[in-house]
Amino acid sequence: MIDISDFKLGETGVVIHLDNSDDHRLIARALVDQAVRTIDIFTHRLDRRVYDDIGFVDAVKSLAIGHSRAMIRILIQDSGKVAKEGHRLFNLGQEISSKIKFHNPSREHSDLNEAFMIVDHTGLLHSRQYDRYEGSACFNDPIQARELLAKFEREWKFSVPDPYLRRLSI
Repeated sequence: MIDISDFKLGETGVVIHLDNSDDHRLIARALVDQAVRTIDIFTHRLDRRVYDDIGFVDAVKSLAIGHSRAMIRILIQDSGKVAKEGHRLFNLGQEISSKIKFHNPSREHSDLNEAFMIVDHTGLLHSRQYDRYEGSACFNDPIQARELLAKFEREWKFSVPDPYLRRLSI
């Protein structure tokens, strides 16, 4: 495990190389624990090992309900399996739909093979191939965060709200 106890969002510029799901989960949780405004996630399947962790979901919930201007946006390529099998973050999105938005990229704009999370436009977690745990993270890399956020914004612009998040009321 990596010792990131002294890492501060927006301050610590050390690049961390990651190669397993435990490190991804640890970094994702630490970044979100320190978030004050935004979380943007681009994912193919909302990896359970990283994003279905109770600590991670609790941190997202704290941000969403504790900060009036907070916004969490999640672009997910394949939400059908997640919706069918259940997922803590997906469930939270249904509960707090005003702050947590799930969208699907349009078919024409769904060719990114990577996965990433950007926190407060400066911290990031990035895997160049979504199905591998080989990646990097940094608590303060506004240049790379801006590049990833530009990709995210292009995808978000043409995305549609996730149909699996609609609740049926009787």
